[in-house]
Amino acid sequence: MNRRVQLFDSFTGLTPPERAAVVQLISQTSDSTNGEEIAEALDYALKNRPSFGGYIFTLWENDQVISCVVVNQTGMGPYNPGYVLVYAVLHPDYLEEEDLLQDLVQRAVRHAKGEIAMHLRPNNPGIDLFKRLGFTEKYVELRLNPKVRAAAG
Repeated sequence: MNRRVQLFDSFTGLTPPERAAVVQLISQTSDSTNGEEIAEALDYALKNRPSFGGYIFTLWENDQVISCVVVNQTGMGPYNPGYVLVYAVLHPDYLEEEDLLQDLVQRAVRHAKGEIAMHLRPNNPGIDLFKRLGFTEKYVELRLNPKVRAAAG
């Protein structure tokens, strides 16, 4: 078993096969199955679009990505978290090895130069893991979708 951790950022980028593997893993293991949303988060982290950047930690076993953490930098300094942990996923075949994801999240936290926030649905099974890693509930997020607002108004 050959496992390796890789860090991707605006300096290293992702090759097309690496990108495809990361998108596939995220889409099959997260609430976000929208490939465009996933691609946008990756592009933001890698500064392939105007952004503050971020980074991606991946864990590979041979040529297969088995865990991934995507962090975007917000540029919002002291009044909001400087980073948002967008995705933290573990391949379904490795769910018994939760420590693999835990290790990547800890690497992502150490790599950040400021506070990290994340958004999870209330029923997300990963909430307990993130609380064990020191994440705390701070706010309830409310969103207003412009399409809903226009239909109601």
